[in-house]
Amino acid sequence: MSYVEERYAIPIIITDVIAPFTVAHLFGHTIQWNLSESGRTIGNQLPYPNVSAARMQELYDYELAAVRYSLALFHQARLTQFDQWISDYFQCDWAYLSHFYKTGERLEFRPSVWKTRGAGIVV
Repeated sequence: MSYVEERYAIPIIITDVIAPFTVAHLFGHTIQWNLSESGRTIGNQLPYPNVSAARMQELYDYELAAVRYSLALFHQARLTQFDQWISDYFQCDWAYLSHFYKTGERLEFRPSVWKTRGAGIVV
């Protein structure tokens, strides 16, 4: 987190999210929000029971792009040992989000049930 604060002058205040993935992932979304109008609007998708497959693909691509920016951030900080962990976390995050987009139901998201391994997690 200090790398982001020092390199990009973005203060990081975390109260109810899980670091470091969430911080890096939100950094990825921040890039998207500053690069395009669609990046600013797609993240505001409200739950919709009949969301189309095409829209779900757009949302997936949006989330995947954010995680790729976050992975690049880790690599810029010379932290390459978290690649698998970030990938695993993204898959869990997408499962949560896709369920939310389709149903409006917020499932419990508890990574604490995951078992830590050296450079990542086991779901």
